[in-house]
Amino acid sequence: MAKYKLEFKLKVVKEYLEGNIGYASLAKKYNIKSEAEIRRWVNAYKTQGYEGLEVKRKNNKYTLEFKLNTVNLYLTGEMSYQS
Repeated sequence: MAKYKLEFKLKVVKEYLEGNIGYASLAKKYNIKSEAEIRRWVNAYKTQGYEGLEVKRKNNKYTLEFKLNTVNLYLTGEMSYQS
């Protein structure tokens, strides 16, 4: 389960975007440990909208063959690390 609910994040982000309160004040007001957390929410919302605030955790399972092929493509220079 996520530490903060989507609706709560949206409320905090919208309050920040209204321009009346800064990161530090919001963190104190809502008892959020870090201003950086709010900054991440705001940036995610600005770039991706509502979906940027959703938690996207998915455990992908890859076969050994896929992993070896991926490493081989990287080592031969056919694919970058990020690809």
